[in-house]
Amino acid sequence: MKSQFTPLHHAVEKGDVVIAKVLIDKGANLEAKNQWSLTPLGRAAVWGKYEDMVRLLVDEGADLEAKDEDNWTPLLSAASNGHEAVMKVLLSKGADVEAKNKRDQTPLSLAAGNGHEAVVKLLIDKGADMEARDNRDWTPLLSTASNGHEAVVKLLIDKGADTTLGSQIWLTKQVGFESFMSLVKDEVHMSQIKDEIQRRKKRDEYIKSTRFT
Repeated sequence: MKSQFTPLHHAVEKGDVVIAKVLIDKGANLEAKNQWSLTPLGRAAVWGKYEDMVRLLVDEGADLEAKDEDNWTPLLSAASNGHEAVMKVLLSKGADVEAKNKRDQTPLSLAAGNGHEAVVKLLIDKGADMEARDNRDWTPLLSTASNGHEAVVKLLIDKGADTTLGSQIWLTKQVGFESFMSLVKDEVHMSQIKDEIQRRKKRDEYIKSTRFT
């Protein structure tokens, strides 16, 4: 695939704020897209190493919600990669905390799924929806549990993420019964979970015993 990187894209890759500023002052297109439909800001968010570059691009008027070929905004990319400093800049300038990519993943679901605890906390503090569902019908809590990120599971539960019985049964399979129980402080809630697990075990055993009779 032929490269469609502009000189500004290359300056972003190098983290060269001085050159980037010169290019912008000379009329460089802030919204030019490379072969993956990433703008310079989008690429800077993916790269994540140069907070000052992100700040320059945003201050010069780069589109905070520019989407690549998979509908990823700069905030989605930064969240997925755990770039907390870059995210703080984007959020301070008004980036959409509920932006969604083609899989309906939000910044919070991506950060949670990849175990970026500090970024998850940042997004929750900014009001991110803890019950947003992607195209698999997974919430951030289910996404992080599926990848075994116990610290993020605990953080989301502590912050009030929904732990209805259906989610709880699924979660115990991902992080283990004892680990999950240690995260649930409500004794009545724990009893309900245990009862439901036993009910489901009995149901499964009954189904197995009658399948070939």
